[in-house]
Amino acid sequence: MEQQSLTLGQVQGHQAMKKLLEDFLVQFPPFSEMSPESLSYLGIHLKLRMFPKGTEIIGPDAGAVRQLYILEKGKVLGQQVSELAVTEYTRISVQPGECFPIGAVTAGRPSTNRYTALTDTYCAILPIENFRPLMEMSPEFNSFCTRYIADLLNQSRQQLQALFSQRASEQQTLNAQLSGLVQKKNTLAVSPQVQLRTALEEMSKARVRALVVVDEKQRPVGVLSRSDLLDRVVLPGISLEAPVSDVMSTSPVTLGDHATAYDAMFTMAKQGVSQLLVVDHHGALIGAVSEKDLFALQRVGLQQIRSAIDTAENVQALQSSVSDIRRLAFNMLAQGVGAEQL
Repeated sequence: MEQQSLTLGQVQGHQAMKKLLEDFLVQFPPFSEMSPESLSYLGIHLKLRMFPKGTEIIGPDAGAVRQLYILEKGKVLGQQVSELAVTEYTRISVQPGECFPIGAVTAGRPSTNRYTALTDTYCAILPIENFRPLMEMSPEFNSFCTRYIADLLNQSRQQLQALFSQRASEQQTLNAQLSGLVQKKNTLAVSPQVQLRTALEEMSKARVRALVVVDEKQRPVGVLSRSDLLDRVVLPGISLEAPVSDVMSTSPVTLGDHATAYDAMFTMAKQGVSQLLVVDHHGALIGAVSEKDLFALQRVGLQQIRSAIDTAENVQALQSSVSDIRRLAFNMLAQGVGAEQL
C-alpha cells in the first residue's frame, strides 16, 4: 500500500492544531483530570469540523452513532424527538467543552436527540475506533461516561414516575384497593328465593345489566345477567314465578376489598370474565368492579388484550395487540409493579 507523506508545513500544522485542542479541552472536565498521555492520545485522533448554521449534526435518522462530538465553538441545540422524554429536559443547550451524544456513542445506538447547529459551529470529533481505547486508557474518561449513563438512566426512571404521577391525578392506579373502586350504587342484590319476575322488574327499575344473588349473610352465591336470559330463561321456557336460584350462574368470581386493581385485572383475564364481585373480610357483598371500570383506569385492559388475541385469525390481527401490551406494561412499570407480576 502506498503511504502518504506529509510536508513539514503539514506536520507543523497538525501539531499546532493538536496543541490548540489540548489547551482548549484541558479547561473542562473530564479532560482537565486526564493524564498527559491520555490527553495526548485524544489530541492526536481528534478532527475539527465546521457545521454551518442550521445543519443537523447528528440525529436518530443517522443510525448508530460512530463518533463523539465535543463542542469547540458555536451554539448547539439538542432536542428530544422520541414520544417519551428520556429526561425532564426536552431541549438542551450544549456548551463549549461539552460532549454529545455520550450515551448513544457508548452503547453504539442511534441518538435519541437531534443536535442542530444554531450558529456556524466547530466540533472536535473522536471516531468510535478511538473512543473505546480512550475509555480503557483513561479511568477519568471512563468514569465520566459511565456516570453520565447512570445519571441518564436515573433521570429516565424519575421521568417515567413523574409522567405516571401526572396521569394519576386524573386516574387511579393499579395499586389502588378495590374498596375505593367498587360500584356500590349500581349493584343490585336479591335473595335466592325471590321470584324471577320480581328480580327482572328490579333489574329494569335499577337499570342494571346484572344482579347478585346473596344468602342470608349477604354472601354472593350467584349472578344473573341480561345476557343469561335467552339461554337460561326464554329458550328453556322457565316460568317467571320460579325462584331466581333456578336460573342464576353459580360460583361467582369474587375478590376481597383489600385486593388491588391489578389483582382484579389479572383475575378477570385468568377467569375469562368481564366483572367480579368485591366482598369484605366476612365474605359479604360490597359491590362489583367491571372491566370497564379498570379500562377507565388504564385505557387498556388484560381482558381486552386477551380477547383480541383469542379472536385473531392471522398474524396481522395479532399485531394490533402489540401497542396495547406495550402501553399496559409501561403503565404497570411506572406504578412500580414488580418484574414477576409483570
